[in-house]
Amino acid sequence: MYHSQHQDRDNYSADIRTFFKRTGFLYGSIFALTLILAILVPDALSLARYQAELPWAKLALGIPLAILLCGFAGRLATPPSPAILSIAIWIFASGLTGLVIGLLPFQGLDFVAWLLNPDLWGRSIFPASIAALTRAGLITLVSAGVGLPLGILERIVTEISWEQSGTNRKAGWGSLIALAISIPFAFLPTSVANEQVYSYTQIPYRAAARTIQQSQSNGIQDEDSSALSRKFLEEYADSFTATFTTHLVQYQLTPPQTGLVDIHFQNDLTLRCTVINAKVIFCEDHSSQIKEWMGNLIQFGISGQREPLQSLEQNGEIDLNSDLILWLQSYGDEMSASYEMKHQNQIGGFAYFHTLFDNGFEMTCLLSGNRPVVIERCTGKW
Repeated sequence: MYHSQHQDRDNYSADIRTFFKRTGFLYGSIFALTLILAILVPDALSLARYQAELPWAKLALGIPLAILLCGFAGRLATPPSPAILSIAIWIFASGLTGLVIGLLPFQGLDFVAWLLNPDLWGRSIFPASIAALTRAGLITLVSAGVGLPLGILERIVTEISWEQSGTNRKAGWGSLIALAISIPFAFLPTSVANEQVYSYTQIPYRAAARTIQQSQSNGIQDEDSSALSRKFLEEYADSFTATFTTHLVQYQLTPPQTGLVDIHFQNDLTLRCTVINAKVIFCEDHSSQIKEWMGNLIQFGISGQREPLQSLEQNGEIDLNSDLILWLQSYGDEMSASYEMKHQNQIGGFAYFHTLFDNGFEMTCLLSGNRPVVIERCTGKW
């Protein structure tokens, strides 16, 4: 049978190569989807439960990237490519896919944030620390190692798929079962990615969301927050809405895992909470702070009185740049003492605040960071 199949391939080499390329792409795509779905679907579901920002973004970005890398690796690695080249292609492609998976919670989310907020293009919204890059490197190495058996097995299963394809030379169930041999090889990178990165990046969101949800129901548990944060949150519990969004401002993967989370409620209340080792240690009313800072900013624009702002700068609460000062001086005549301010949008630690003055003038300011909070710029329009 092998001899007749071999002769068939000699006579119809163009058709066979086309078949191999299609099945190779399918082989790689099956592996890629298994890997991505096993990691990112549970991650997205968890983040959605914690009402985190962009819970599905990594999944939406990861699927096409993984299929692009592994699908085309499978297409390129099919016979008549030399075996050593096929293995090299798979080691490179699977390693690169592992790197993408390791960096999705950081540079991947940065890219999504840039698409949603083009004015932040190039800014580090979700910065990757040295520890995060090291863990991403480990995922890369493990994934690259898996590329070796994937490259070897592809040559075997594409041959089997051809023999199972029948007279119409289309991949049927027998071919798909053979190609699905790539699925188990996704489990090791999945385990490493969850253990090294994804279980940690969920911690600050989970701690913040659980604490808020508990304060709305049966009370906050000791293991989820400190006594100081419980007392503060209990005072604000009546102001909490059922729907809120958790924004990751800062996070450090190395022990102790320290994070800063903004919790924005539908009624425009924003809490800024410090999380250490999965426990909410301290929260403060960040929205009231911002209203005070912005009020002093507007007062400076109207009257030129800078002393309150200088006091805030000296205390390390805010940071202003010279361009913003010049803008306030230029647009101060457009402002009025009566206005309404609201939290317009936020991505990571970058928040936009919109102010509507009673004369119709509108001002939008971008704030970022923590102690000092940087008031980066303001724009205005009628």
